[in-house]
Amino acid sequence: EGSRLEGELLGAAARAFVADPAANDDLKEFLLEMASLLVAAECYEDGLRVAQLLIDSQIEDRTLFQNAAYAAYACAEFDLAEEYLQILVKSEGKLGDTWHVDEVFITIRG
Repeated sequence: EGSRLEGELLGAAARAFVADPAANDDLKEFLLEMASLLVAAECYEDGLRVAQLLIDSQIEDRTLFQNAAYAAYACAEFDLAEEYLQILVKSEGKLGDTWHVDEVFITIRG
């Protein structure tokens, strides 16, 4: 029951956010946190879906791209993971160490 309600809440939040991202800062923060929580809980496909929704809505957040890269890598979406890691590198010239993102990038690049 709890998982079903969580899914419904997440779906409703996503729909409301996509309808008007600029007017829904609280929902943006909620979805950013959900993406982080889902990736931390190893729910990579769901975390990646939420992260991509935010990225597609032009949200720029370092932790968002770290979560998206990590989730994409865990889902064997290596090109997508590299794309997000490249965005991180371009934005600040380094990757940082959240969830060993540097190691993921090295693994992808060989």
